[in-house]
Formats: sequence, structure tokens, C-alpha cells
Amino acid sequence: MKTIKSIFYTISLSLTALFLGACQDVVNNPQVEDFSSDGAPTISKITTVTDLEQGITQSAMGQWVALQGDNLANVTSIHFNDVAVNMKEIYAVRHRINVQVPSEAPSNQTNTLTITTPLGEVTVSFTIDFPPLKVNGLLNEFAMPGSDATVTGEYFKLYGLLGDDATFTLDGKPLTIKEKTDNKIVFTIPSDAPDGAAIVLNSPKLKAPITLSYRDKGVPLFASYDKSYLFDGGYLWTDRSYFSDGTQQGDPTPPIGTSFLRRKNVYSAWTWDTLIGGHFDLSAADSDVAQHTENYYLKFEVWTPNAHPLSTGDFIFWSKQSDDKMKLRWNPASENVSFNTNGTWQTITLEAQSFFRDNNGANTLQVGANDLTIVYQPKNDLDADFAIVNLRFVKKP
Repeated sequence: MKTIKSIFYTISLSLTALFLGACQDVVNNPQVEDFSSDGAPTISKITTVTDLEQGITQSAMGQWVALQGDNLANVTSIHFNDVAVNMKEIYAVRHRINVQVPSEAPSNQTNTLTITTPLGEVTVSFTIDFPPLKVNGLLNEFAMPGSDATVTGEYFKLYGLLGDDATFTLDGKPLTIKEKTDNKIVFTIPSDAPDGAAIVLNSPKLKAPITLSYRDKGVPLFASYDKSYLFDGGYLWTDRSYFSDGTQQGDPTPPIGTSFLRRKNVYSAWTWDTLIGGHFDLSAADSDVAQHTENYYLKFEVWTPNAHPLSTGDFIFWSKQSDDKMKLRWNPASENVSFNTNGTWQTITLEAQSFFRDNNGANTLQVGANDLTIVYQPKNDLDADFAIVNLRFVKKP
């Protein structure tokens, strides 16, 4: 029994020494440990733990900092803004506290640091550099009622959207959440959801709720994608066979109507394929789009089957500009990652102002007829299969 106790004691001492040595490497513990206090805490300087001379007034999340002053031992709480630090993860002596800045956004950002001990409290100004919340929007803004929809972005956890107190509603009614991660939230659209409904994401850590519009029709470029409307009506002059009525083998169900552009083709590199050529009409009721094009997006939905991602090429949009440098180019694989919607529709958002301009950059969009050309040009050989529908102007939030 004595032998077992002796071994246990030796192992405990070894682990303690190892832990303290690790802390020394991470937080640069002071050589002299003084745990006394005889008054309220004070802070004279804040530094990083690797440079104890240069003072700092702000820090990134997760950075280790040294709080220097007096009466800092026996600390009972540390708050960055209103976020409490785990007291088991600090090292505190009389003249210094080593602490890691929390990687959590506050509910109330005051840009302050507060230390509390049994003998008092001190608050100083200190700013944490939080990355901004990024919400890309709905992956498919025209997801069908009753189906699942996905919101993508970044830092959802940081801003409380993964917490139990986060709320997700459509026209004020709670949504059923299927999945939540730091960069996406999946929920089910109610079967009776109307077009134009407001999807609202909120949490106590957000300064204001995030509102997304569901199936916002905006200002459509075409009232229908039926061949009879587009070609017999004189809007397009390009190949009628590029448009499907939804009855071809492998056709997806479109987000609106029954017809859409579907191009299934084996391309050679640098082929110039005019998908759409013609014009659309902008009514006087929608003159604001022409007068303030900079306030609008050009949106549309794209589909690719799982086996045919878009790995190369540009979709080239233009109206009246002839200078190739002035044309709007959308490269689905711009980040060297193939674009694949995996058999679902996905919303694409572009700047309308970049589409409708002349060679000098001046706006050309007008009430009445407007020229419209969309070309696909792959940079490499490609066995392609893709669909496009629902071109529209949508006002920016």
C-alpha cells in the first residue's frame, strides 16, 4: 500500500510540474509569485504576454494578454465587455494577471475590461477586434414551400445564432431548424409560405435582426420562359432548343413556371456560345431601376447536376458596351473550385450596374427596350450541363 501511495504521489508531482511548465511556455508566468492583496485592484498597463513593455489598448479574440497593476491576486471575475472569463484558465498574482481574450461576442459591447476581487473592482477601456458577421443570404432564394432552405455566411456561433436563445421566423412564425453550424443554418420552409415573406434571424448578440426576403420576385426581365413567349413574342433570336419546357430527360423542377434555359453540350476550349440574345422591356412603373441602377442587384437561379460541375469558363453579360473589358463576367469557378449545385437551384447575385453600362461606364438601362446578351465561354474542354432561369432586378436592402 505504501508503495502504491508513493508511486501516486510521484506521478502527481510530475504532472503538476509538467502543467506548470506548459503554463510557463504559454502565458509567461512571473518568476516571483506574490498572492497578497491589501486594497482594490488597479491596472496600470495591458500588454501581450510575449512583450511586457509595449502597452496595448485592443486585441484580437483568443490572444493572451497580461494585465499589469496591483492587488490583482485573488481575482473573483474578469469581464471583457459583458463576457465572463473562465477563472480556471487564468494565472493571477499581485502585480499581474495572464488571461486569454474570450472568443465570444458580447450581448452589450462597451469596449471595457472589468476585474473584480474581494477588495474592490476596476474597469478600464479595452477593445476587442471582432470579425463582422457575414450573411450571404439564402442559398436558394426561391426554395419551394415545404422544402429545406439554407442560409450561408460566417461567424454564426460568435454572434449567438447557434445558441438556444437565437430565433428564426418566417413572417413572425417560428421555423423548424434542421441544422446549425458556424457557416450555415438549414430550416424548413412552411408549406403555406407566401412569396415575399420575411425570414428573420436574431440573437441577443446581434445589434439588429437579420432580415432576408423569401421568393422576392423583384423586377423580372421576362414574364415567362416559355418558348412561345420568348421567341414568338420577339424577345430572343437565339437557338430555341436551348430552352426546355421541363419534359426533357433529367430536367429539374424550376423555381418558377415550367420552362428554363438548359444547355447540355460538350464544349471545346474558348467556344463562344450565345445562350441568350435579344432584348427585354422595362416598364415605366419600374423606372427607378433605370434611374438608380446602382441600388439594384441582378439575380437569377442556376442548376447543375451532381455529375456535371462547372469547372471552367465565364458567363459574359452585356447590353450595349462593345469593349470586352467593360462586360460583366461571372466565373463560377473563380476560386479554382468547381461550381456544383448538386441537383438543386442556387441563387446568383451580381451588380446590375456592372451589366448595363457603356464603354465609358455610364448607365445605359432605360425604360422601354434594352439589349441583352449572355454568352458562355469555357477556358478548357468541358462536358457541361447547366440551367438558368428567373433573371430579375432586386433592390438592395
